[in-house]
Amino acid sequence: MSDNYTLPDLSGVIPVRPIQIKKHGFADRWKLLLLAIIFAIISVVVTVVWGPGLYSDYLIKNDPLIIEDSTIFDGSCRSKKMITDCKATLSYRYEGETKLKTVDFSFVSLSSGDYETDVVVQKSNPDNATLTLALDEFWNRLSVGVLLVGIMVGCVILFIKRFLQISSAISAAKTASPLQLCWAKIVSRKDSMGRVKVGYTPLLKAHKKRTILSSFAKTETPYLYYDEKTNETFGLVVARAEGTLPVLLDDRFERIDLMPNEREKAEQLLTSRLAS
Repeated sequence: MSDNYTLPDLSGVIPVRPIQIKKHGFADRWKLLLLAIIFAIISVVVTVVWGPGLYSDYLIKNDPLIIEDSTIFDGSCRSKKMITDCKATLSYRYEGETKLKTVDFSFVSLSSGDYETDVVVQKSNPDNATLTLALDEFWNRLSVGVLLVGIMVGCVILFIKRFLQISSAISAAKTASPLQLCWAKIVSRKDSMGRVKVGYTPLLKAHKKRTILSSFAKTETPYLYYDEKTNETFGLVVARAEGTLPVLLDDRFERIDLMPNEREKAEQLLTSRLAS
């Protein structure tokens, strides 16, 4: 239990024996997997769309040749919410041959206006062309791309990690085990499609910084206790010894497999301790 809260003692409220969890209530398990897939796809798309252009401009940046005999058609840079998107068609002559190239790149900019730019090619490969503006903003573009992909990959890792944690807890809940009854701080409550989603943070060392979502059906009510001293609301969770995610309980203890007399005793003990 956290040292920051003085809450009623829960020892002896539930029997000391292996108890099976009948209903875990963990919410958004498959949603997490779906989000992981979506974010992974987005990161791949960003890499495929931006990667080749950045690599091409990197080659030009290390071997540049500005072409004086060139024309820029349909060139435009449009700014929206700090993102400047530039597009243009380049026509240039190199060693008597006219070449065409379409360029499209984006970068972060706090300002907007007209840009002066020239056509630049890779000396060793004159078919590889871009604008000097693209090279001027190369590190800006690269940083934004890496940051965006990094955020996406980070989210994928977090989503998969939580999915695996929930899956592990669900698998473990299928077998009976001695359970520890603990308090959990309620951090959110939301009604959604006839169900109630409750966010809670168990007051256990292994889980004290972890917010978990539990879903309650219309026929269920989460056990809630309001503490006037701290102006906080708390719920009850049961935790297994192996450290899987604790399960938030309902107000009738029906999420765990108790005998009728055990359930009645638990309710009486809890009521008396809350009243004292």
